[in-house]
Amino acid sequence: MSSATSKLGLVTAVVALGLLLAACGGGVEGSAPGDRTFKVADIVVRENGGILLAGTATRGDWDSEEDDFCDGDGPATRDLAVVEVSAAGPLEDVHSLSEDELDGCAVEVERAMLDSDGLVVEAVVREAPGLIPAEGGPATREDAYVTRFDPDDNEFDDAEPQERSGYAEVQLSGGDAISIEEDSARERRTVEGIPTGTISLIRSRAGGSRIWSRPVRAISPDVDTHEVGWEGGRGWALFVDPRRGIYGFAHYSTWSSNEEVVFFRHRLDGHPDRAFGDGSRLLIEEPWFHGTKRAVRLSDGDFVVAGAAGQEEPGRIVLRRFSGDGEPRPTFDRAAARAVACRPPVGLTSQRDNVLVACSRDDGALVVLRLGANGRLDPSFGRAGRLVVQRI
Repeated sequence: MSSATSKLGLVTAVVALGLLLAACGGGVEGSAPGDRTFKVADIVVRENGGILLAGTATRGDWDSEEDDFCDGDGPATRDLAVVEVSAAGPLEDVHSLSEDELDGCAVEVERAMLDSDGLVVEAVVREAPGLIPAEGGPATREDAYVTRFDPDDNEFDDAEPQERSGYAEVQLSGGDAISIEEDSARERRTVEGIPTGTISLIRSRAGGSRIWSRPVRAISPDVDTHEVGWEGGRGWALFVDPRRGIYGFAHYSTWSSNEEVVFFRHRLDGHPDRAFGDGSRLLIEEPWFHGTKRAVRLSDGDFVVAGAAGQEEPGRIVLRRFSGDGEPRPTFDRAAARAVACRPPVGLTSQRDNVLVACSRDDGALVVLRLGANGRLDPSFGRAGRLVVQRI
């Protein structure tokens, strides 16, 4: 066999292997692979359709106390990272703040949101032990950290925490705001005698004065408000439809240690809409695990809820779709169950009529999927509906 023939055969084999990997969804699209795994915390879509994912980028076995555990004496690192993906799916770029730039390590990213100046990322950073004269355990060294990433200039800048009322808030066109929060004016006691508040919908003027307050009866009176307050209502959401009313999404633990996920609707005057679900309430029943659940409203008025459920940790990601009147969309649910084969945590948002899901594979790879209205993978996104990023 000639040398030229051997080289041709080698090239053919390499190309075939590349095609096989592409068909399996392996590799990084649009960027050279790095050496850090990425754990997604939130996903947002820009006006141009581009996608930004915020989370932590880990090098090495960060959770191993012998390796590092953020004490600076091991090779592991955990950075704050933003991954840019084009509207059609290819990976465009990765931006991060290293432990040196953070003066510590990024324990977790809690949430990310777009404003007029960029992507605001809220995180928890654990300070390096050398910065603290009398250090205690790791938890005593953790502080809130906020930064803003400008996707046009590709730069991080200092930022102030976003002002929010309660667990979720939505601004109205006239300047008023509607929030869902623990109402101190309605304090009560649980069956066990523990003092707790009532979770209410509250409409306020721009200056902060209250217009009305309505208890959210859709949320169980057995809700553990102390735990909800500690988590800051992460994943809770409010949506306002000028014709149908105020939609809300909440997930919480009860004092009896049950996980409940509810979707509800109130009228625009704040009173529960009894025509929706079971007297204004739709209890989404699954064997939910503790952790953040997500909800998003689509352009057609439907809603999609996502979270982790199952019999064993970490569980599987469940997606459930409902109409604006609370009717389930089982065709979407069944197709999504087949398409979304990855592990929590989950990022969820919408891109026009499509649903974007971000999660992780067992090997630590980042997976971004785009689902159509039928719950199936959208073949025009990434490779056959999915983008897989092995390392960043």
